[in-house]
Amino acid sequence: MKPTAILYLALVVCVSTAASETVEQTAPLKPGNRVEIHNHSGSIEIEGWNRDRVEVSAELSSDASELKFVASDNKVLIKVVNRGRKRYGGTDLQIMVPKETHIEVTGVSSDIDVEAVSGRQRLSSVSGDINTYAFDDEVFANTVSGDIEIEGSGEETVIDVTTVSGEASVEDVSGEVSVSTTSGDLEVSGNEIQRLNLSAVSGDIDMEGSLHEKAKVDVETVNGDVQLDISGNIEAEFDLESFNGSISSIDGHKAKRHSKYGPGRYLEYTRGDGKARIRVNTLNGDIDIY
Repeated sequence: MKPTAILYLALVVCVSTAASETVEQTAPLKPGNRVEIHNHSGSIEIEGWNRDRVEVSAELSSDASELKFVASDNKVLIKVVNRGRKRYGGTDLQIMVPKETHIEVTGVSSDIDVEAVSGRQRLSSVSGDINTYAFDDEVFANTVSGDIEIEGSGEETVIDVTTVSGEASVEDVSGEVSVSTTSGDLEVSGNEIQRLNLSAVSGDIDMEGSLHEKAKVDVETVNGDVQLDISGNIEAEFDLESFNGSISSIDGHKAKRHSKYGPGRYLEYTRGDGKARIRVNTLNGDIDIY
């Protein structure tokens, strides 16, 4: 057997528990490698630090049969395994990882909180809130029932956020941003945003900040108002349309009706050289461009 295989087997830890208890495990991990985390019910807290190892402290519920902690040279798996009952108590995980770690987190009924992790993040929960910080690597966050909050560092990155029933807030970001919700409000702020895709079925959409000179912006909502507060004199093509709502622009252009007596208004105009493109469409809601 190869030495690396021996190390791998030596760090496979399964901790059984019959009652609620605290379990702690640790393993070496170099920055830039991956940590995968699974928890059915309970909180998941992850924090980056300047040490080349992973540490986990788990408050195991009585429904958890084991904590799987599997470590190899480039990956650590942390998984709470339940006893198969229909009702579960919550297991709380507190995890420290090297700051540059790439993390993949999956929860069912779990809140996810991440701090000071600059590697790629893939965060998913069925019923729970997600809170994290974005640096210069990709962040993907989705939840079915819960709110999502992402605070950026102003660095260029890629943000992709989806929530079915919940609000989403993305602050101080740059680069490419995509945020969608079925039922909930969306708020985005940033600087030099290059691509912005925002969509809501039922909810208001607010964006504040500056755009890249060749930015592409697409905003859609079925029932909700759209407000874009764009700083700087962006030169862009504007294509704005509301089936049942008003349209106003700081440039003073007046919206036109699709027909003399029917519903629906649109406003199309170009500011400057029109290098950027801004398209907004809502079925029932007002559009305001500042």
